[in-house]
Amino acid sequence: MPSSDVRQLLDGFAQHRLTISHDTFAHYPAERIARHLRDLFISCGMLAPYDRNLDRFTSWLEKKVASTPIHQSQQVITGFATWHHLRNLRARAQRQPLENGPIANAKQEITVAIDFVNWLYTRNTPLAETTQSDIDTWLATGPTTRNTARMFVRWCITHQHMAAHLTAPYRRARTHPMTSDDERYAQLTTILERRETPEWIKAATVLLLICAQPVSRIAAIELDALRTDDSGSLWIRFADAEVELPPPLADPVTALIAQRPNMNTAANRTSQWLFPGVTAGHHINPQSLMGKLRANGIDLQGARNSAMRELVRSIPPAIAATQFGYRAQTTERHAFVSGTNWSAYPELHQDPDTTEPGI
Repeated sequence: MPSSDVRQLLDGFAQHRLTISHDTFAHYPAERIARHLRDLFISCGMLAPYDRNLDRFTSWLEKKVASTPIHQSQQVITGFATWHHLRNLRARAQRQPLENGPIANAKQEITVAIDFVNWLYTRNTPLAETTQSDIDTWLATGPTTRNTARMFVRWCITHQHMAAHLTAPYRRARTHPMTSDDERYAQLTTILERRETPEWIKAATVLLLICAQPVSRIAAIELDALRTDDSGSLWIRFADAEVELPPPLADPVTALIAQRPNMNTAANRTSQWLFPGVTAGHHINPQSLMGKLRANGIDLQGARNSAMRELVRSIPPAIAATQFGYRAQTTERHAFVSGTNWSAYPELHQDPDTTEPGI
């Protein structure tokens, strides 16, 4: 970090040329320095907490709209990005800290919306004159990421920028990444037995390959979501219910609790995160964690899909959803694809003494 930039900002505060406020940091030209000092000021109680992901998205959106060629309907794109996505993200941030998933989804939908209106421009088609054939051709001739244009189409119809009869059919991906159980177990064994692998990588590997947790959720696990019992088992709360992780699978997570990385700075010594980040008060960046796991040979989506299939083969999908923090529709879909039938589960677990006559 260039000390001259730090001094310039701190001198501005000391000489009252700058006010200590989120707005000052948000508009300071040296973004990385401003972000770092802003987090330090928050950790010291000099500034109120703010949602860093929302702040980054707002900055990204301003640059995206300003720097990306948008050949037509720029006001419509700006309205979609601002009044739909930014407004929704601000509302979510009021309820709880924003995770990377909704941010990434918003960025992709905005990017694909720009691609769509530019594609229409190459066909000499104004947005207001879009036909169903245009939409179908757009979806059929590109990658499945074009599916995300559906939200933009619906928003345009609602706000009368496109004809009301139009639809954007959903196009499913032809393949779903899937690691075999044997491959997943081999990856797990290799990483856990490799002595030079840091404990935090081992812990994240267990949470991904055994508990089927998305990396964004792993990165944001808090210490108060974990506890150990007298048998050495670790209990983790991913959602409404706790999940037991017995030894030796619990060992790297337990070791991580005792000695977490990035705890040497004064601002991070009271960190609430299982995976503290390098920035004061924040957990590890999920993208950074993804990169480390990939570097250790893990196919993130394939491995998580495999772990999810094993979960729904072991316990009913509804219970898996409650324990592991998924929507019931997601676990039901994995159970269906894996060929698992839990239709008899309620009867198997019903107390015979309480069964109603004639049923």
